[in-house]
Amino acid sequence: MKLQDVKEGMTVRYHPIIGGKHDQNLYRVREVGELHGRGVAWLDGKSGCVDVRALSVPRPGADNYGLGQEA
Repeated sequence: MKLQDVKEGMTVRYHPIIGGKHDQNLYRVREVGELHGRGVAWLDGKSGCVDVRALSVPRPGADNYGLGQEA
């Protein structure tokens, strides 16, 4: 995702390897910002920040969204 697409409070998937598979969990974006010129987000249930390129929007029916896999 791009920095301008990530909003506080939205639900996202986290991909430990950018462009790879997500970790099966849903996360809520707590805060969005920049660090050393990169877009980053702080997620509930994760320590520290993650690069926004490692996030994606859950797709109902395509990645098990809504099956109780909340972070």
